[in-house]
Amino acid sequence: MIFKNFVVGPVNCNCYIIADENKKEGFIVDIGGRGDFIFSKIEKLGISIKYIFCTHGHFDHVAGISAFKKLLDVPVCLNKKDLPLYENVKEQTDMFGFEDVEQPPTPPEILYSEGDEFMVGDIKCKILETPGHTKGGVSIYLPDNKILFSGDTLFESSVGRTDLPGSSHLDIINSIRNKILVLPDDTSVFPGHGRPTKIGDEKIYNPYL
Repeated sequence: MIFKNFVVGPVNCNCYIIADENKKEGFIVDIGGRGDFIFSKIEKLGISIKYIFCTHGHFDHVAGISAFKKLLDVPVCLNKKDLPLYENVKEQTDMFGFEDVEQPPTPPEILYSEGDEFMVGDIKCKILETPGHTKGGVSIYLPDNKILFSGDTLFESSVGRTDLPGSSHLDIINSIRNKILVLPDDTSVFPGHGRPTKIGDEKIYNPYL
């Protein structure tokens, strides 16, 4: 497997590039900024990108989609419950005082939901709905690789903030307990911000859980 992580955008979002090393097919998780830079990395890797997966619709996770799609038109995938966020990036950036953040150019081509599966090369990706940080937040689980992209649901020793419009502390804790902590303890968790962790470590050390 090809696995690359780049920190991009106004709030230091983790953007992940994952690909099947043999078939050279891959996907991207959360282009939070610098879409032209991410495209240049795709070119250097020599891979074909099949999907852009969005863990949720906050601006700091979608701000690079516009620049990327000008260079490579790839289907964007999002949970439909986060469409209002995705379609109103300017409203979000005004609230936080950020400028010069581009609105994604088109609606998401794919609206995914709980249990949807995608095959990228020989990599299986399963969508887990994990609301709380946003109503339509998802985590992307690679069961054969024991990898989870948790977006802003679960962080190392922390959880996503729930003081934003549409967020819910009760929902995020239920999502983590019922969808994430039930995964194998040795599953690697790659969050939307910060360092990776393991399911087993979060069970023991996360003070919010």
